[in-house]
Amino acid sequence: MSLISNVTKAVQQVSQKVGASVAEAREAIDQVISQSREALEADKGKLSYLGTGRLDKLGERITEAMDKWLGANPNASADEIREKTVKESAKQTSIQIFDKMASDAFFRKLMARSKERMADLYD
Repeated sequence: MSLISNVTKAVQQVSQKVGASVAEAREAIDQVISQSREALEADKGKLSYLGTGRLDKLGERITEAMDKWLGANPNASADEIREKTVKESAKQTSIQIFDKMASDAFFRKLMARSKERMADLYD
């Protein structure tokens, strides 16, 4: 998927150096989040668009997970940071997509039932 390739490109700049600093890791993570958001915002106006709230939540969750991971792995190399960021981004994106699918299915059923009840009311 293009999202993963964008993530890989963003973090490759940092991965060329051995033992990325915290500032470099933060920059790579921020680049990944912004590129992930841009890739997902390309669907704006389509049914597959996640929406602003879910995109914000996606960025927050990736940041939280990576902050926690970097705290536990302060001497992580740039390659390790890149691999973990790509995995976390894919994981959180999948979670948000499944959440949207569940919400859409619920509201579809709710609207169908509402129409059914309205038809019964006026018949």
